Amino acid sequence: MKFLCLLSALCLCVATSQADDPAESVVNKIVAVVNDDVITLSDLRREVALFLQQKQVSAEELDALAREILEQLIDLRLVLTVAAEEEISLSSADELEVQALLAQDVADHNNRAQFIEDLHRMGYTESDYVARLRANILSQKTTARMLFQDPFIQPRDLREYYEQNRHLYQVDAKIKVRHLMLSEKVWEAEELQRRLEEVKAELARGTSLAELVDTYSDGPHKGDNGVWELKTPEDFIPPLGERVFELSEGERSEVLESHLGYHLVEVIQREVAQTLPFSEVQGQIEQRVRKDLWVKRLDQWRLRLRERAYIQVFLD
Repeated sequence: MKFLCLLSALCLCVATSQADDPAESVVNKIVAVVNDDVITLSDLRREVALFLQQKQVSAEELDALAREILEQLIDLRLVLTVAAEEEISLSSADELEVQALLAQDVADHNNRAQFIEDLHRMGYTESDYVARLRANILSQKTTARMLFQDPFIQPRDLREYYEQNRHLYQVDAKIKVRHLMLSEKVWEAEELQRRLEEVKAELARGTSLAELVDTYSDGPHKGDNGVWELKTPEDFIPPLGERVFELSEGERSEVLESHLGYHLVEVIQREVAQTLPFSEVQGQIEQRVRKDLWVKRLDQWRLRLRERAYIQVFLD
């Protein structure tokens, strides 16, 4: 609770502390030791402040958020240690990426002065912020270098995933209809009736509903030639949905009437509920399995880094 109070106060204040400010000792309180490095409450506050720029959290959630971000900072320090050990550094292309990210951050503000002011409010100088960008890119580069080998995936692994997660590949039943509506809100009763009789006469002469939609329909999907995709009867204008769903593929309804006016509907296509075949989703599954294996390897690697490191946390 003491930690939460300190962090809350720091996240609410503007980062303008001076050397003689009593809060300075609080800002520089050590919250974690990672090998020969330290993470201060000031470091943590800045990262929390950056997060809060994107998403607000309640006071009750702030403690858990800060602890999660502290764990991320610990992981970052461990990966940067590996980078130093393996002599991994930023290339000129990486430095260009740093500058591009910085330029984008500046562009997201009204102007450069506003960007600098916001950085100061969160406790950053511009050089601090650039160093943060460089550290994050170096961390990503090091992680990719250390885990560069693609995980080997057996075809049976993909099939097993499919069988265990068939629900993810279910497609709901749906119908595609073409809808012509004559709206009583657009036409007076006499004109509405006249237009209805014209539509019926055209249909009797063999004119398709698709042709008539462009000329006569007042419906919401006229721009799509009246085509409307429905998954349930409730998706259509009440209370006509049940009647529409009774139609067979290629069948056209009689004139239907609702509080909006008159309707003619024909079913263009019916699709029954089904589970997509393995052959159709195999590529998606491989991407998903590959990503899951990558995350698992990343977690295992981070765990090994923690096991060989000296880490002590001082939050309470």
